[in-house]
Amino acid sequence: MAGMTPNNPPRRILSWADTPKTVIYTIMISITLIELVLQISDRGWIAGGELRGLAYKYGAFWSKLTDDWRPIYAAQPWTMFFTYAFLHGGLFHLIGNVVTLGSLGAIALQRMNQWKFLQLYLSGMLGGAVMFAALSDSAIPMIGASGAIFGLVGAWQYWEFANLRRRGLALTPFYRMMVNLVILNLLFWLMLQGALAWETHLGGFIAGWVWAWIFARE
Repeated sequence: MAGMTPNNPPRRILSWADTPKTVIYTIMISITLIELVLQISDRGWIAGGELRGLAYKYGAFWSKLTDDWRPIYAAQPWTMFFTYAFLHGGLFHLIGNVVTLGSLGAIALQRMNQWKFLQLYLSGMLGGAVMFAALSDSAIPMIGASGAIFGLVGAWQYWEFANLRRRGLALTPFYRMMVNLVILNLLFWLMLQGALAWETHLGGFIAGWVWAWIFARE
């Protein structure tokens, strides 16, 4: 049959899940474009400089909405569990998350296709929001992709932990990394004068760890 000889093997059509890093680039571009639009608005070129405030008002995570605050629109108490991760507090906040997403995302994609990566990312995003809602009563909005990114950290550390145990090696490197993560969060919390949503980091980490334990291939 034509096209089936050993010298002319059939071509497999690549799916979206097979394309390297498409999901990471899509997330990076999405959150970057949103922040750039807000930066332009901050300079008064769009919506009279009020667009960032509106974006936070409608899309940030407000823990009080899980208590006694009235939402602006009916679905807000539910949509904010995901929309918060697309908003950032400025270029430095965005750049830090984008760089971290690129490096940790590359590690994760060595073990899974992009559909599973997206599941892991969303798990960290949701876990971070749930933990923030459970532990924080702050009236300040929570924003940023760090919950989802700490989901990647949690999965990565589960893989490292499982690998050490499987090989019968000491868990010292794993414990050292845990201590480093705690110290890093503490330092940023001090630098930001308590404005760091460590609850979101913790929730994302736990969600990523659990996801990797249940679903990820070893």
